[in-house]
Amino acid sequence: MPVEEKKKDWVPIAAIGLGGVAIAASLFFFMKKPPGVDPGGEVRAHFSFDYLGEGGTYILQVSLGHVRIMEPWFDHVEGMTWYKEVELPGPDTYGFNFDFDIPAGTDAGTYDGEALIRTPEMDWLDYLIKKVTKGAITVRE
Repeated sequence: MPVEEKKKDWVPIAAIGLGGVAIAASLFFFMKKPPGVDPGGEVRAHFSFDYLGEGGTYILQVSLGHVRIMEPWFDHVEGMTWYKEVELPGPDTYGFNFDFDIPAGTDAGTYDGEALIRTPEMDWLDYLIKKVTKGAITVRE
């Protein structure tokens, strides 16, 4: 008499395996933070530009806000402007990193960035070089 082979039931094994994968994926997406920075977190801005003027001490000014209508109109958010003195020896291509903290009470949302190079004598809205970046940073809830 031939021996009858017993078939293996793969359904419970597959269900357990898929269930484990589903739980792992759920935990990953639950614990993953959305892109951006928390209020009170630190941000690094990088500003690179070509400079053709004389050497000296200048102010690098970084602001967060919103571009209104088109680029020349930048709506600054109060308390979101930072300054740093930089030395520019003369005409060249420069790049600076600027670390700053986002204030703890900052509203969640996406902010545009504005970076300026100006002389210490110039008003904070005047500039020699200006670069605006739309969607520069997202502040998480």
